[in-house]
Amino acid sequence: MDTYNIQHIRLICLGILIVLYCDAFTPDEKCALPFPILFQGHTPHTHISISEEALALATLGYAQDNKKQSTRELKFNINNTDISKLVSQVRNEITFSNAEVDSSYDTAYLPAAHYDDEKFVEANSLLIDLKEAITTSIFDGDYKYARYLTGKYLHTLQDFYSHSNWVELNNTESNRYLGVFGKSVGNVASPNEATCQTCTLDRSFALNCKENILTSVIQKNMLTSGYYSAQRDNNGKEVTKNIPNGKCYYGGSKERDLTANLFGGINKDSNNEDLSPHYYLHDKAAAIATDASYEFLNGLRFTVGDDQFGRFLKIGHCSSFGFVFAVDGNAAKRIIGNVRQVLSNLKRKNTSPTKYICLAAGLPYDKEAITSDQDVFQMHLNQVEKSLIGTYWKTADSFINLNDDIIENAIRHSDTDSPLFIFTSSSVNDITLRIQSLAIHWNVKLYFLLTDHNATFDENLLKKARSTGGDVIDINKVDVTYLVQTMEAEVLKQLVTVVYDEIDQPPTIDGNPHLIPIDDTLSNVFVEIAGNYKSLNFTDSSGNYRMLTESPGSSNNSRFFRFPTNEPGIWILTVSSNEKYSVRVKGWSKVDVTYSLHYLVYKSRHPVLHRINGKPTVGSDYFMAVFVGGISVGAHCSSASVDIIDISGRTIHMFNASIDSINTNLTIPVKFNFGEYRLRITCIDLSGHILQRIASRAIQTTSSKLGLTKTPSTTLIKSGEVTKISFNLQNLGERSIFEVFADDDDGYVTEWRPHYLSLGRHRTSSGEVTLRIPNDAIPGKRILIVISVSSGNDNVTHNSIVFTSSVKMKILDHFPPSCTVNMKPNNCSSNDNCSLLSWSAEGTILDSGIGIQRIEKIIGEGALTLANFSGGDDVDEVHWNYTSNCCSLNLNLAMFDLAGNYAECDLASASEFNDSLYPHGVKLVSPGLSICIIVILISGVTILIILWVRSHFVKQRYRNVSQYSDNDSTDFTDTQV
Repeated sequence: MDTYNIQHIRLICLGILIVLYCDAFTPDEKCALPFPILFQGHTPHTHISISEEALALATLGYAQDNKKQSTRELKFNINNTDISKLVSQVRNEITFSNAEVDSSYDTAYLPAAHYDDEKFVEANSLLIDLKEAITTSIFDGDYKYARYLTGKYLHTLQDFYSHSNWVELNNTESNRYLGVFGKSVGNVASPNEATCQTCTLDRSFALNCKENILTSVIQKNMLTSGYYSAQRDNNGKEVTKNIPNGKCYYGGSKERDLTANLFGGINKDSNNEDLSPHYYLHDKAAAIATDASYEFLNGLRFTVGDDQFGRFLKIGHCSSFGFVFAVDGNAAKRIIGNVRQVLSNLKRKNTSPTKYICLAAGLPYDKEAITSDQDVFQMHLNQVEKSLIGTYWKTADSFINLNDDIIENAIRHSDTDSPLFIFTSSSVNDITLRIQSLAIHWNVKLYFLLTDHNATFDENLLKKARSTGGDVIDINKVDVTYLVQTMEAEVLKQLVTVVYDEIDQPPTIDGNPHLIPIDDTLSNVFVEIAGNYKSLNFTDSSGNYRMLTESPGSSNNSRFFRFPTNEPGIWILTVSSNEKYSVRVKGWSKVDVTYSLHYLVYKSRHPVLHRINGKPTVGSDYFMAVFVGGISVGAHCSSASVDIIDISGRTIHMFNASIDSINTNLTIPVKFNFGEYRLRITCIDLSGHILQRIASRAIQTTSSKLGLTKTPSTTLIKSGEVTKISFNLQNLGERSIFEVFADDDDGYVTEWRPHYLSLGRHRTSSGEVTLRIPNDAIPGKRILIVISVSSGNDNVTHNSIVFTSSVKMKILDHFPPSCTVNMKPNNCSSNDNCSLLSWSAEGTILDSGIGIQRIEKIIGEGALTLANFSGGDDVDEVHWNYTSNCCSLNLNLAMFDLAGNYAECDLASASEFNDSLYPHGVKLVSPGLSICIIVILISGVTILIILWVRSHFVKQRYRNVSQYSDNDSTDFTDTQV
């Protein structure tokens, strides 16, 4: 048995052991595997499932309100997901980030990230900062980062209900003060106050923790949470437990501290008695956590508005649409005309990009170059067009050289899984390994579009562009229709790869046959053959010879052929050639496959799959999360195979799978040697046709294992602070001298050390990056640091990792909104039926700070009207009007401002409110209620009299019994008194 098979079996066994061990309100329902295929678990509620349900509810509500997609397309069920492909990918981004809170160095053992160790104030402060960063990122159009932070926010929010005693205090609704600035989450136990006692042992010597929280804590309605072993504070120091004072443990068999296992605990992470001492409250905690997660998402929608929220969740929106122009004036007008055609086509299809990116070399950067507003983008595009064909751009010789900075800037601002079209009039020989690595990391497809007849490109550029899922196209040799269709299909995420073969071996005598499976979902299929060949032979699924029609896009290096029909079946293309060549078959389809690579973190709070940061290293064990999206509702793919193939199309590893829903998630164990690989899925659809897809991004391995070792604990950095980020580098290849480089978007990086490292095989060294955040940094703004290492221009040794954080919010507005109340005449004092009578009030809500965020009715059954206020607007005065029948006499309004300050407008406590309703001195008591009170008083007096009489006779009888006992030796043990 070869080494890989041994490692493969070991990895599977490890996964099975993990599942047997892990069953929790953990990162996901299959423990370490967000997308399971090989391992099965049975925990009903997890961070993943709770977040998925909340996201589905928020998505469905938004889509129905805005009629973006049909209910059928957005129907959601935990066991049978039926959501659009784009929405499902957003879900994966958020849920992966959620799970990684339990495995990231900066949050895994941070009490505030889990509401542990009674760190309620710190945890709430973290939520406030995260919410500010999420909102800022959405308004800035940085939706990818907003999704990443949302996952972190939801994890901490959900842990409050599982790790604290909120549920044990008999609360059935969410805590609406979580993440609200200026509000306390509740009555928190003091540091020296005992909260728990040792759990008892039942007859089987198992811990019984159903009453381990002290009665005094319950009676005082005090909040407490469990202490977890090996916790660290924001400075990395271990948090000690105040055991003499009887604090609660997190508890369960996952505790590293033996005392904690003996003492018990209060966590409700799972329904497993061994893992969660309060397992019997797991369902209740999960239900409230789901409600709280949905309420946060709905509140976020209210804050940012429906348009931005739709882009955040990619509902009714496709990927980002990005351009880089480095062209002469002659080409500018034609190119921008093609861009306008794509925008027009998208508009007709009732969709739009999440954001627009338009950068031009040689022109000053304009804030409108990156926007989510199509009208703003159109105006900016017009300005770019005028500039490019202006005074300095009249001749074809006025070329602008394409530079790395502008490409990197465009990549960083692109949304997940989006294309970036780079138009250039000059020849492009190559791009740096750093840009290639960043594009793969960000999942951005790089298309280099040559606009000049004399422009050339190197084979290295073609390979690197295709490794990102993009291409190099000479637009002078393709027709406009092909160019527009390619851009449109990529933005819509409907351009898929069916076959990708690179042949570098001598062919057979009869040529190399390439099998091309065409399924029912494919259209606009074309074949591209790069390289020289002698002859082609093309047969359809019935074995008949078919003529291939060469498209205008052909050149000396590449030839394009349109498929004569989209007839399903196996077509065969036989190529005779004595040289290297490649065959790619692409087409339009909603069915496609994507992936992400993860490594297993088992020395954490829970075994978790953590996404890799950078390239996969040779010889390391990974899990590949495979996402197959777009299968029609009710469709099924049988005999599915998930394969890892090399650049020649040869299968390296193969796994059997089942694809039986619109969006299928699979997880497979993988290990790579040196080289470049791709992911391929193949299955048989309901019509009996073979459906095959190849992931657009290549998998490139490296011998340089690069990772972060110490990052700011809360992933939020205060303005004015100097922060150090530590990293280490392990060399798995031959001895090399590595160059180290670090930079960011905003110039925050001041230095990094070392600049060079000499490392032998399997040797490790460390480094440090220093960044300074200026005092005037925008709160919530993303901080993005890229650290790269390489030995020369060697792709095998190159690797890049990314550190992301946000500027911590400085609260400048500490004052919540206030309200005024004006009562209108009413007749609630009448003795008539209260449901037939009404009262009303009006007033104004004022905010002296940065503006009102939202207004909610907490108590009251009447109708509340807000004049000219839709929520999330920058307004400081809102007029309100309220009308209700006289059966509902209370009204309480919750008022939030944009800084997170909170206050309530309680009309029941206003004197003018009570006096107006009952001017004769009877306040807030209806005639019917008065009668009830009188009846209750009479009943109470009667009960007291009966109890006194009974007590009198019992005491008399007791005296008689005592007297009789003194005079007689008779045993009265069984006498009932």
